[in-house]
Amino acid sequence: MDISTRILRILRRQPVDQGVWQPSLTYWYATNKVSTLSRATCPESTRQFVPDELMGLDPIDLYEHIRGSIRYPHECLNLPSFYQQRTPDAKIDIKYETNEMKEQVSVIKTPVGTVSDNHKNGFPLDYYVKKTEDHDVIEYIIDHTEYCFNPYVYDAAAEAIENLGVVQTYNFRSPYQRCVIEFLGLAMTTKFLRKHAQRMDQFIERLEAWDKKAYDVILSSPLQVVSFGENIHAKVAPPPIFERYHLPYYKQHAKWVHEKGKLCHAHFDGDLKDLLQFFPELPFDGIEAVTFEPQGDVTIEEVQDVIGKKAILDGIPSIFFLPQYSIQHLLEFARKVMDAFFPRIILGISDELCPTMDGSRLRVIGDFVANYRA
Repeated sequence: MDISTRILRILRRQPVDQGVWQPSLTYWYATNKVSTLSRATCPESTRQFVPDELMGLDPIDLYEHIRGSIRYPHECLNLPSFYQQRTPDAKIDIKYETNEMKEQVSVIKTPVGTVSDNHKNGFPLDYYVKKTEDHDVIEYIIDHTEYCFNPYVYDAAAEAIENLGVVQTYNFRSPYQRCVIEFLGLAMTTKFLRKHAQRMDQFIERLEAWDKKAYDVILSSPLQVVSFGENIHAKVAPPPIFERYHLPYYKQHAKWVHEKGKLCHAHFDGDLKDLLQFFPELPFDGIEAVTFEPQGDVTIEEVQDVIGKKAILDGIPSIFFLPQYSIQHLLEFARKVMDAFFPRIILGISDELCPTMDGSRLRVIGDFVANYRA
């Protein structure tokens, strides 16, 4: 049984002959410039994070060396199967500036108004929607944006990871998550839901209408596994919000996915204890990036009690790749996760390997998964 077959069978709740090791490594790989390193020239400060045997490897060779599997070729190979483009009649002008505070400012001008946002060192300082009129601008942009599939890139990605996995991609978040992460931020989303509830409902409906057209494109593609890249955190989407905005969206979209014979999972990488009550009715085939204690706020046993037959993707808190945790501690935790969920688990790192974490441990877990027997 090859890796691709194992992945699909795990998500279909079918037995497999062994586990799959599928860590997300792009942040660690890119920040440490692993592909450019050599034993002769590697800075001493980097050696503690990148072992000699991984220096200079391209992503394919690296995953083969650690006995791992690639989940997202658009991340680690820069092969995105989907993209967005403006419609021919769009009148949208975008300018990027850096102000005297060294903040990156994006200014978007449209026929219905202008919006801007600020970032510094990759972190948002404010968001596009600051007043109710700004919704009009975002709606204009959305209405003049098409979601597209590139079959040539998809084929290239499938060929590149042929022996290492199934092409998957996360596309865009559900409307509430987009409001919080892309358009308004958490504080303004909360404020507007209270003070401008009707306008927010209209805005979310517009996002849903665009979303439906985009899903027609996704589900018409040969993509076999759809990832809902949500970044769910119970403090951002508490139970009343989750029940109103998230659950109906998930149920409708998972229904579309399953009607096309495809599979799906969703990215829940934040605190989750307050949302465990909803896990039994989540319609996905798997839940990605659940972060157990001591890094997250849920235990293995708590999730085991509510996950049902859904698969877990990932499961090892990333902190176990830090030097203060022994390799024995890491292996013991990996075994606990595998014992709790196998065969309905694709083992990985919740959420990903950070640049200052020990890359030598990747092969250790690869060997463990390859030899694991329940």
